[in-house]
Amino acid sequence: MVGPQIKSKLQSNQMAADPSPDVKNRLKQCLESDKFNIGSHSQSNKTLSATILILQRSLNVIRDKFRWGVGPDGTTPGMPRCPETGIYDEGTKAAVKWYKEFNQILRPHQKTADTIIGRMTITQIDNDLLASVPKPKPNPSPNPSAGGWTFSVPTLPLIVKKGDHQADKDDLSTAETDASATKKAHRVIWLMTTHNPPKGPAEYERLWKGTAGIGGSNAAEMAQFQIDNSSSPPQLEGDRIFGEGHFWSTRMKKDKGLIKPHEKLVGEVTRVISEMADHQRKFADISALRIGSQPSTLERHAVIIDFSFKNDKERVFGGPMAFGFGAIQGLRVNLIEFVGQPDGTYKGILQYEVFDHYGADSHDWIDHGQAAQYLLQRGLIDGQDKTKYRPFVSKIIANMPFEGDVRMAIKQAAVPHLQLRELRKALAYRARLLPGGRARI
Repeated sequence: MVGPQIKSKLQSNQMAADPSPDVKNRLKQCLESDKFNIGSHSQSNKTLSATILILQRSLNVIRDKFRWGVGPDGTTPGMPRCPETGIYDEGTKAAVKWYKEFNQILRPHQKTADTIIGRMTITQIDNDLLASVPKPKPNPSPNPSAGGWTFSVPTLPLIVKKGDHQADKDDLSTAETDASATKKAHRVIWLMTTHNPPKGPAEYERLWKGTAGIGGSNAAEMAQFQIDNSSSPPQLEGDRIFGEGHFWSTRMKKDKGLIKPHEKLVGEVTRVISEMADHQRKFADISALRIGSQPSTLERHAVIIDFSFKNDKERVFGGPMAFGFGAIQGLRVNLIEFVGQPDGTYKGILQYEVFDHYGADSHDWIDHGQAAQYLLQRGLIDGQDKTKYRPFVSKIIANMPFEGDVRMAIKQAAVPHLQLRELRKALAYRARLLPGGRARI
């Protein structure tokens, strides 16, 4: 077995002294038993999220302490920085995998490192937090040619931004503010259920799941997901964060409403990076993509990327995201990982953060399912649990890989063009072949 000898207790301030008691206990469990290892498979709760945040910050402290973010040549990217979100996302997995590979933390049956923080990994993290002597930087990838391409080291720049969510009082309200709308909701349900309205919250739930929105066969599944996640949010306008591997994130990555603009954005990023390399020859300054200094052509993509269904008939009828998102309130796209190679190729990950209000107001009704949601959300059904069905802000995170080649837009030798005189002759000859033909240039 390769890796550190597992210690009996954690000793660093970051792991043993500073965290709250429940987080310290969770870190201690991770050290003592494989049953409590930490990864994207771990069941999410408040304590785990706080524990993951401590681990993310600890890995970043180690990365900065030993200057592992870049190789010894000063340009080759090294250990990626952990997003300090409390979510065990793709950026965290990438940092953990790099860390375990560099420290050769492997079980006997493993040939490559995994992305899980277990007993050996947390021991190594604790040891590195305590260490005072810098470790050597990772060796860069071998350069296949003397004149290889060089990439500046990105600092996870922001690519595009389309506003953050702003609280919508109608969507996020639980108060009965419009008596006429309430009366109308009851009447809509009464008419559309053949004068046989549902009785009690369970029947209203079934109505919501069976008919709400424009999600087709996905409406029931999406509504059930929302019902299960709508009880007692941290605060009325607090975020519910759905990260990688979650129900919505998985569907968002497959939805053409994201795939199409993602492909356009990747193409634009590739073109911009290639132009940077063409301008400076053998060097592409990826850090120039940072918001505020990035080319305006990238900022325009913030307007293109949207989840509106108004102009997309295919998505309206049965699209997997259609029920959950009629439109979005905000979007951020971040470059969370980038690695360039001396041959001019590169890979990276764009992280999409989508903000949406999950709540119904009287303007949302297109069927009796949404009217049922409106009534449940405002606690207007006799016998319902008043802590359930509360609206919240959804924050869905999806990491999308991309790749490119700086040589794509490097200018080649210009193809000789016809001289203007020769072109005129050719057009004049063609014009004589046509009845009454004339050609001007």
